[in-house]
Amino acid sequence: MEKFREAMKIIHNLPEELNLKLKQASYGMECFWGHVHPEDAAIFHLVCQRLGLELGKDYSFYYVHPEDHHMDLCLRPGLEYVREVFDDLMKEISKRQTAMFYLQMFHITNPTKKQLETAYKIHEFQLQPCKKCREKFGKKVRNVFDALIAAISVMPSSISYETLEKYKLKVKIKYGCGHVKEKIFDLSP
Repeated sequence: MEKFREAMKIIHNLPEELNLKLKQASYGMECFWGHVHPEDAAIFHLVCQRLGLELGKDYSFYYVHPEDHHMDLCLRPGLEYVREVFDDLMKEISKRQTAMFYLQMFHITNPTKKQLETAYKIHEFQLQPCKKCREKFGKKVRNVFDALIAAISVMPSSISYETLEKYKLKVKIKYGCGHVKEKIFDLSP
């Protein structure tokens, strides 16, 4: 966490001339993620350092337009595995942030392993496509239009939450096809 704070400090206070140098260093590299927040760039920087890579030679990041506070992340060709490591880490961070959102509904700030696992299950549940329609369209998709209709139908169109008695969270998913699915999760310790 301390290293992350240090990285954030450097990135937030990146002098204009250093930003320009990093931008020039990125020529010949591949921009694999554009328009990201400085926080994501700090995580990228730490991942690359942990993997023993050199800033300006193996990887680079820079503010595209310093006034809009968004950055491009670049890698030297041949280092595609770094992108996979970074993507996996960002998915894990996103999953954890989503889990903490559910736990905060019950003011749980220091979750037990069981509570965290249940919160992850809620996250997985709300990502599931409509099973009935997935099976139906899976057999019938003949062209691009059908595929598009199928994709819209099986995806959740709205998700609502209701807190019941202590630690019970009711999750209701409405799909593009109109089908509704709901489930109660117990977030007790």
